[in-house]
Amino acid sequence: MKLKVYISAGHGGSDPGAVGNGLQEKAVNLKIATYLKDELAKRGCDIKMTRTSDVFKDLNTRTREANSWGADVVVDVHCNAATASDANGFEIFHSVVGGKSKTLATGIEKYISKRYHSRGVKTRVGDGGADYFAMIRETNAPAVLAEAAFVSNAKDAAMLKSENNLKIIAQDYARGVCETFGVPWVITPPPPPPKPDKIYRVQVGAYSNKANAEAMRAKLKKAGFDALIIES
Repeated sequence: MKLKVYISAGHGGSDPGAVGNGLQEKAVNLKIATYLKDELAKRGCDIKMTRTSDVFKDLNTRTREANSWGADVVVDVHCNAATASDANGFEIFHSVVGGKSKTLATGIEKYISKRYHSRGVKTRVGDGGADYFAMIRETNAPAVLAEAAFVSNAKDAAMLKSENNLKIIAQDYARGVCETFGVPWVITPPPPPPKPDKIYRVQVGAYSNKANAEAMRAKLKKAGFDALIIES
């Protein structure tokens, strides 16, 4: 049975999210989410995304969609911002109840921290001790909210402007998902087609003059047939 991964690309449309250093968070989120979708789809996961273009979808709609679809896991993709321009790095939030949500957050952070500064695996508590983030609080599946980097930090923003870096971030997210939920990371290539036992050749003419041979080859190629000249 395929793992059902619901990917939320934070913000969108009229809601740009954080803005800084020539970046709008909504656009970066969508790129990372799309690369994440591609990585997981290659490994046989079933994917549903909140959006595939620059549109707005409110949190209630997102969480209801994830639940009605029956998601096995939810990954909420974001970037960060702060008033202090030196704030930088990756951080990821999981549910206050821990469980698979914490395991997933820890698994993703393990890979990201090998490449970029990590601010750690965290929780954020809201009213009554519940999770602050709606995508974690209101979804039935284990969920995490991943803050890739700070658009308000010049160095982080430069990193986020590289498509290759965004692909690497998405790959690290995907590895964490696969490791947590037992999806093989290595893609087994399909076996090569069997070699035929025999090869049958069709010869059209034999010429002592090479020009005549080339003329016949040209006629055959014009008619849509492959042709080779072999000297013997």
